[in-house]
Amino acid sequence: MKRLIKFLGLENFISLVQDHQSYEKRTEFSMYIVNIFLLAVAIIYSIFFWILKVYPLVLLNVTGIIAILFQHLLLSKKRFLFFQEFLFLQLFLYTIVIVIQIGWGGGYEIWIFAYITAYLLPFYTKQKDFFNIKILPAFIYIFLYFLLLIITSSIQSPFIKLESYQYDIIYLFNVVIAIICITEFCIFFSYKSVFDRKEIKKRSDYDTLTNLPNRYAITETGEDYISLSKKNDVYLAIIDIDFFKKINDTYGHLAGDKALINLADILRLKSSERGFFVGRYGGEEFVILSNSSTEDEFYHSLNELRKTVENNSFTYEDNVIKFTISGGMTKYKDNNSFADLLANADKNLYIAKEKGRNIIIR
Repeated sequence: MKRLIKFLGLENFISLVQDHQSYEKRTEFSMYIVNIFLLAVAIIYSIFFWILKVYPLVLLNVTGIIAILFQHLLLSKKRFLFFQEFLFLQLFLYTIVIVIQIGWGGGYEIWIFAYITAYLLPFYTKQKDFFNIKILPAFIYIFLYFLLLIITSSIQSPFIKLESYQYDIIYLFNVVIAIICITEFCIFFSYKSVFDRKEIKKRSDYDTLTNLPNRYAITETGEDYISLSKKNDVYLAIIDIDFFKKINDTYGHLAGDKALINLADILRLKSSERGFFVGRYGGEEFVILSNSSTEDEFYHSLNELRKTVENNSFTYEDNVIKFTISGGMTKYKDNNSFADLLANADKNLYIAKEKGRNIIIR
């Protein structure tokens, strides 16, 4: 079974079925779905024209099936841009040939406008290359469409004449295809819009080095905690790396960055275990917030965190680097603002530094 899946190039598709939450995977998954949908359409049309004994159109749709299988191969090889170009080209050529064969009564012109619109959507094309890559071919497709309209209008009757009800069936089927395709595009770009908004918010709320919430997100969360302070006590701690400047001066700023990342990873792990919120406030300072513990529990957790950091080390350019942290914590009191909380915690942090560092003061 595994060999068959590998031979058919389905490994990537199966993994996408199981997980297509990210924008990139969702885009790739959508391409597979479109390709499978077109394969189903081509098979249905092949059977339909076989029943009608219109064998030239059976051959045309079998050729389309082969082209679609080739598109599947492109997807499995992750040749996304080539897949798009080939997909639209073969659909356009298919439409031209079948319109010349049976005329305009089948509604295939709906396809042309639908996929010219889709063709102009960026997908995997980089924005800076969009006008160079897409606009000219799109205009060529539109020009060929009107050229086809002029040429076919001079032909008295199509090469293959179908019954009126057969035209109606094909036209209805093509309308359904167009509706399904438009729906898919709407769903996809709605998802893309939501994803883009989340990505923008993430970039504005998160520190790029440590991937922890930044000062803005800390302030927003802290104010939310204060608004609920009647139900739960709110505690805040500022954590600072001891002698951080010495790490930078001795090993370089990249080592300092690695120390920040190392501490951020420890803070993220330990805080998630206890339901605390943690963020990077700036420089070597981090903020921890809690609204689900007692004062003693919060203080004890901070000391456990301090000991974990003390016993931890990281390697940078063959140098084993250790560091410690100091912290100041405080409890929210009536009429305190979030700025007051920060100021009170910062005072206790200063006391911790004065007392020799590697200590938590409350």
